[in-house]
Order: sequence, then structure tokens, then C-alpha cells
Amino acid sequence: MATTETPLWMNKDLLGQWLSKVYGHVTVTDCELKSSSFNTDNYLSDIRRIEVRTKEGNSYSLLAKCRIDDGAAVSAMRDSSIFAREELLYGTVLPKMHALLKEAMPESFDHLAPICFHASNSLLLMEDMSASGFKMGDRKEGFDMERSSLVIRSLARFHAASVLAYESDPESVEMLKVSLYHEPESQDKWPEFYAGLINTVAEEVACWPEEWQPFAEKLRRLAPQEWGKLQQAVQREVGDFNVLAHGDLWVNNILMTDDAKAVRFVDYQLAYWGSPAIDLHYFLNTSVNLHVRENHVDILVQEYHNILCDTLKALGYKKKLITLEELRRQLDSKIYFAVHAMFGPYAVIQSETSSGFNFDESLETGKNPGPKMLSHNYKEALKRVLPILERKGVFRDV
Repeated sequence: MATTETPLWMNKDLLGQWLSKVYGHVTVTDCELKSSSFNTDNYLSDIRRIEVRTKEGNSYSLLAKCRIDDGAAVSAMRDSSIFAREELLYGTVLPKMHALLKEAMPESFDHLAPICFHASNSLLLMEDMSASGFKMGDRKEGFDMERSSLVIRSLARFHAASVLAYESDPESVEMLKVSLYHEPESQDKWPEFYAGLINTVAEEVACWPEEWQPFAEKLRRLAPQEWGKLQQAVQREVGDFNVLAHGDLWVNNILMTDDAKAVRFVDYQLAYWGSPAIDLHYFLNTSVNLHVRENHVDILVQEYHNILCDTLKALGYKKKLITLEELRRQLDSKIYFAVHAMFGPYAVIQSETSSGFNFDESLETGKNPGPKMLSHNYKEALKRVLPILERKGVFRDV
């Protein structure tokens, strides 16, 4: 008679061992699967929520993030370092960053990420933040100023703590010094996928009034250059101030309480050692609402810089602090990452469900449903952003 092997994330002995690392001796008496999410917006993992009860009379809500092995996205990234990156972050780097912040700033300390009880290449077991009132935001609407400010402040502390963690143990982030965009496994399907998205944006803009036609032509010329320009943008400049960049900081990877008092960052598969401008560009071009995008970006950049410097000083950073002018120069030199975020990820994030866009299918074929996938919100943002990018000179050499 065939038997079904108990998955690791439901093994009571293992759960007890993993929880004991954080809470002292724990004996698990019961575990119950509460829900599963199969490949909704998380293209590389399945999520299970588990309720664990212990002999000591406690209960814990846990989240098991399990690697999946099928789908175009998984196939394209199977031999890359994405799972090893996340294992390293949750298992080694984030605990070190938390310890540094807690020691230096005990009164204001809060976690940057969920507590992780077990990290391996195929399984992450962490606290279920939804049980503590944390939620994802509305990716269509984006964050208002209050919530954007909370994210920016937490990002500044994240970056500052990463600098001190690196100084104390440079070897711990050695594998993160090459971005995922430069790994051989990323060179197959992703360039065509992103070029296809830019061509779709160009097709949409070509239908606008005459004054927009030069942008349509520039976007068409940009499309085949996209991947090379992206690789250039994420290239680390050795002499610059560098940090551990989250690499994928958008609404769905940011959990927040309803009162906008606490935030947690999740999903570290694209993390790498590089410019803080990468996370700033990505967040500000995918995850804030149109009002914030138009009116408050400079304020948020200044706020980021203030908190970054204050946190670095509190952590005992001895080197020269990056100035606001130097940070702005990094933002300008990495401006193409804003272009990438706007024409690639943001177009997907805002895509209409009814358009027939399918991530796996598009990645596999390099094709998408065309301009009908672009939402009203996206088109409005595009009208605001294209002239800004023009003034920044991003189309000068295409």
C-alpha cells in the first residue's frame, strides 16, 4: 500500500527543532495546514500557511515557502542562484543585520523581514506576518505618501545595516556581488521578454496624438538595447557607496500594517551588492501612486538619505557618509533602472486581468497580448514619466 511522505514543513520533530532555535525548547504536538497559494503572483514558489501547537501551550502561525519545479519562469531560472540568494539572506545576512540594529538602536528596533526558522535551497519556514496584521498593498493603486515614507525609512535602515554587516564579514555576501542580470542563466528568455514589453509600450504610444510620435520611435529603437542597458545599470561601481539591494522592492514584496506603523520586506531572490539607487528607482517607479510620483519623489529621496546617515552613525560607521548630492548622482547614473522598472515590471504589475496576459507564456514566447494589456493607470503614469525620462537624457543615445 502506497504511503504519502510527510513534507518537511509538516514534520513535527523538525518543526520543533527549528522553532527551538528562536524560542527555546519547543515540543510540537500538532500542525495543521491552513491554506495554500499555488503560483498566483509568486512565479517560483508555492506558499503554505501552517498553524503549529506546542506541548508548552503556545501556538505559532507559520508560512512555508516551497520551491516549485515547473513553469517557464522556473525553467528559465532553475540553474541560477535565486534560491541560494534567498537562503543566504534569510539564514545568515538578515539575522546579522537585525542583531546589529537591535544592539545599536534597542528602543526603536523593529525587524526588517519576517523571522525565519529554517532556510534551505528548497524551503523557507518563517513567521506568517498576516497573523500579526501585516498585509500586501494594492498593486494597482500604489502607496500613498504616508506608506511610501514608511517604506523609504525602512529601506534606509535596511541598507545601512547591510553596510555594517558587510564590514564585519565581507565573505558572507561574496556570492551577491554578481547580479542575477549578469548570470548566464538569465540571458536566454529574459531579453526577448523585456524587449517585447517595450515594443508593446511603443505600439500604444504610437496611437497617441502627434506630439507623442517621437517617443514611440525612440521606444522602438530602445527595445533591442534593453537588456544591455539594464546590465550596465546594475553594474556595481567599486568606488561608489554600495549596499545590499533588495532588488525586487515592489508592492507585493512589502507587507505593512493597516496603521502604516510597521513594515516587512519579503522575497530576496534578486538581492545583490550594488547601488542603493537600484532599490529607490524600482520602488518609486512601481509602487507609489501617481500623486506621490508627481509631487513627492524628491522629498522621499531626502528622507531616505537622512535616515540612512542617521542609522549608519548609530551603527558606528566610521567612513565618510554619502552626501545627498552623491546619492542623486547615483540615481542619475543608474537612471536606466527606472526605465526598466517603468516599461517592464510596472507594465506587468498594472496589466489588465482581462487582457489575457500570462507571465509564463510571455516569458516562453517573448510575446504578450499587446497594448490591450496596458491599464488606464499605466497609461496615465506613462504620460507623466516619458517627458521626465526625456529630460534625464535616457533616449539620447538610442
